[in-house]
Amino acid sequence: MEKIDIREFKNRIEEKSPLILNLTNYVTMNFMANALLALGASPLMCEDVEDAKDLLNIVDGININIGTLHPRFLNTALVLAKENNKQKPLILDPVGTGASAIRTKSTQELLPYATVLRANASEILATHNSSHIPKGVDSTIESHNALSPAQALSNHYHIPISISGAIDYTVYQEQYISSDFGSLLMPKITGMGCTLTSVITAFNTVEEDSFLATKVATIFYSLCGELVARNHEGSLGFFQNYFIDMLHKPDYDYIQEKFDSLPL
Repeated sequence: MEKIDIREFKNRIEEKSPLILNLTNYVTMNFMANALLALGASPLMCEDVEDAKDLLNIVDGININIGTLHPRFLNTALVLAKENNKQKPLILDPVGTGASAIRTKSTQELLPYATVLRANASEILATHNSSHIPKGVDSTIESHNALSPAQALSNHYHIPISISGAIDYTVYQEQYISSDFGSLLMPKITGMGCTLTSVITAFNTVEEDSFLATKVATIFYSLCGELVARNHEGSLGFFQNYFIDMLHKPDYDYIQEKFDSLPL
């Protein structure tokens, strides 16, 4: 069993202040940027393909989120993914895959260049089997139903996969870990999943073992949400602000205790 020092992980991010390039949707861009800053990383957003190609030389990690699609965005994302060619961590968030043909096609084109996939259960199922149709960007199935498809995708692409839900799973081929931390308030806040993807990107810039980085980031993130719900019960409107505070100054004792209870 591996001992995870979550404070040391967080300190690595703060000391490196990794530059994270985000090709993402307009809905969650602000939340994502503030969360990365709170974590200790440095966010950078772009859309233009020439800008992205130049920035690739200086960034530490890439987060691609297909939440709001248009041809220029897709071209930039695909060019960037191919130019990077897995040299730096590239975390793909296939928002709404299965809901439309263009989303499914975009995921299929980008996935070979990803180093980690982060999605909800419906998006995983639709990525594995394009006949599955989710409810917009929301999952219509529980996360354990996506475990086998996630393992198949992980085996095929040789990458870790983070499945978000009431129970989170982080999968790498036949290995996986599950955790049921978090809060029922988290799915009611737009951008929680999108922002998790950016946080996973930051963790992957300071840890070469992408499976380890992804599972630690996923568990840490859900525990921050759990703590916010415990400390500010029922405060839906301010949840996002309190969550950013928790990313900045986590309750390390509580979080470390939970990590120590897991077979990592």
